[in-house]
Amino acid sequence: MAISRPLTIPLLLLLLTGCGSPGLLFTRMTEPATEEFDKTPVGSKACVVRSHKFREPVSGYGVTAEWDANTVRAAARRAGFTNIYYADLQTLSVCFGIYRQRVLIVYGD
Repeated sequence: MAISRPLTIPLLLLLLTGCGSPGLLFTRMTEPATEEFDKTPVGSKACVVRSHKFREPVSGYGVTAEWDANTVRAAARRAGFTNIYYADLQTLSVCFGIYRQRVLIVYGD
């Protein structure tokens, strides 16, 4: 059974962009960095720690470059935190993972 031509392009876009699962061309998803939430307070503050990665896709030598904004402790200190309660991890991946950005969103007081 063949897929009709009008459905081919929307189906390909769903598979390549990560609607519901990681895509090949573009994926952006947010997930909890931990799953232990028993009696965890919500917190009144949030801060962000960014990490970037670029992978060179052509040579096959596995050349990568990684950089990040700063550490979690330093970011929390600048935001005025005294307690960190939980964190979410947001991942952006572009073009088969050639470029990846990870953002850790930390919550606390």
